[in-house]
Amino acid sequence: MEGGDINVKNVTFIGAHDSAFYSTSPEALSADQHFNVTKQLDDGIRLLQSQGHNLSGSIELCHTSCLL
Repeated sequence: MEGGDINVKNVTFIGAHDSAFYSTSPEALSADQHFNVTKQLDDGIRLLQSQGHNLSGSIELCHTSCLL
């Protein structure tokens, strides 16, 4: 690799599954994260993943099921 060029396929991005679903409560069934998105970004997370569901024409962020 000349001149510092790096192929994207050779880079690892640290990500967080269902990034938006955080809680400090261990009883929270839908929580995957213990830190909010701002803290995740501050800590170096660069791939934020969430699930959007169409609920009667409105897009909602839901963790697997919107019933949780």
